[in-house]
Amino acid sequence: AVVSTQSTGRFTKPDHPRPVKVWIVFPLVTACFGVYMFVIPWFGSNTLLNGLWIGITIVGGVPLYFLCVNKKYRLSALVKLSDRVTATAGRILNSEVNIQ
Repeated sequence: AVVSTQSTGRFTKPDHPRPVKVWIVFPLVTACFGVYMFVIPWFGSNTLLNGLWIGITIVGGVPLYFLCVNKKYRLSALVKLSDRVTATAGRILNSEVNIQ
């Protein structure tokens, strides 16, 4: 999602202010690497185990989406924790973080 947003935002909203403007090759290489990491294991010797791990990742991600991202169901404690982690990472990386 981040890679596609960086790539499409560059062309659809070129004047939109962005905190980070990346070189166009970086999102393309990242997207290719992500596809590679998803596709190559299916050609390995144990495709059932690979499918199981992908399924666990998807099944684990759905509840996290509803608890942390979806405004209707999210828990305020997790939002506060996420804001603290984001602010701390911003201080460590010496970057500006605007949490609303």
